[in-house]
Amino acid sequence: MKRNVLFLLFTLVFTGSMVFGLDYTIELVDSYGDGWSGGSIDVLVNGVVILDDITLASGGGPEAHTFAVVVDDVITTAYTAGSYSYENEYQIKDETTTVVAESGQGGVTPGDILYTVPNPDAPGDPTNPNPADDATGVAISG
Repeated sequence: MKRNVLFLLFTLVFTGSMVFGLDYTIELVDSYGDGWSGGSIDVLVNGVVILDDITLASGGGPEAHTFAVVVDDVITTAYTAGSYSYENEYQIKDETTTVVAESGQGGVTPGDILYTVPNPDAPGDPTNPNPADDATGVAISG
């Protein structure tokens, strides 16, 4: 019995992020400071819309929206341009607030992103001790 309890605790500690989820954040910014002017974005996890038509109504931001993911989830975005779309940008941050994907920086119209959530508990490459650095966000359009 004691061995089963220890095994269960070990499993929860080392796979907790896969079971309980991770809080990721998308931050919206407008470089001019007047909001997204009709632009919006959907955030999808495994093809399901979890944040629908979010926008930066006014100001420069950042405006943050949090959503839950688990290891191996696929995060995609669907950006819809409004006026002055080159002022819009966004970042997706992981549970440690590290930017894992971004689009629209540098005065270009944002595109869509495809990103797979890595296992933060997996051992990293000896040359790269932070396993989250092994995964990158990929802009798939725009």
